[in-house]
Amino acid sequence: MHWAWTLAVAALVAWVGVLMWREQERVEARRLQRFRHAADQQFRQLVVPSADPRLHFDGMQVTEVMDEESLRYLNNQLIGIELTRYARNEAGEYFMFVHNPEGTPFFKHVEHRIAKVVLGERYVPLPDDRHARSPAPR
Repeated sequence: MHWAWTLAVAALVAWVGVLMWREQERVEARRLQRFRHAADQQFRQLVVPSADPRLHFDGMQVTEVMDEESLRYLNNQLIGIELTRYARNEAGEYFMFVHNPEGTPFFKHVEHRIAKVVLGERYVPLPDDRHARSPAPR
């Protein structure tokens, strides 16, 4: 009879462990969703006006081409994400955005020759030979 109680207690402990593990997964999924939302909001709110339409950027108007995301942990707890997003504006120019939860994001124009390497099959060339006249990097 003693073995039956031991088995029952072990099963109960295992069940409680599974429940705690599932709850931790749900908490982490909600936290990740909040981090992704904050990064996306920062991207969408970014506007860099320019008289040259090739260099104009509006996070609400561009085409997202590729995201690279890495998760940041401290003591096995999710504390943030590092998001790098590549986007293309209406003029066909590429930009790189790096989310910064503490302040201003890193943002820059990406030359076509670099975008072609980084984006691979996702790269869309300009319809004519304008990439040879791509704006100078800043």
